[in-house]
Amino acid sequence: MAWVNIAKTGNIWQYDDAATTANTYPASMHLSRANGSDASGIRTFDPPGATPAQQTYIKCRKVGETVASLYGELSKTFWDAQ
Repeated sequence: MAWVNIAKTGNIWQYDDAATTANTYPASMHLSRANGSDASGIRTFDPPGATPAQQTYIKCRKVGETVASLYGELSKTFWDAQ
């Protein structure tokens, strides 16, 4: 496991490149687990239709913190477009 800086955030955020589905929000939070497949800490979901695939960093924290943030996830699709 390695925490990787997300450059497009101004290196304010990091993601865990070894995160898996187990690191996503639990179904007990009245939310079903997000659709898609996980690889290298990134979930990819390709919705039906002409919309592009959406990517999400699964487990995030701010640089300098020692635990994963309560914020949980960040949109890779959003930050890559910046």
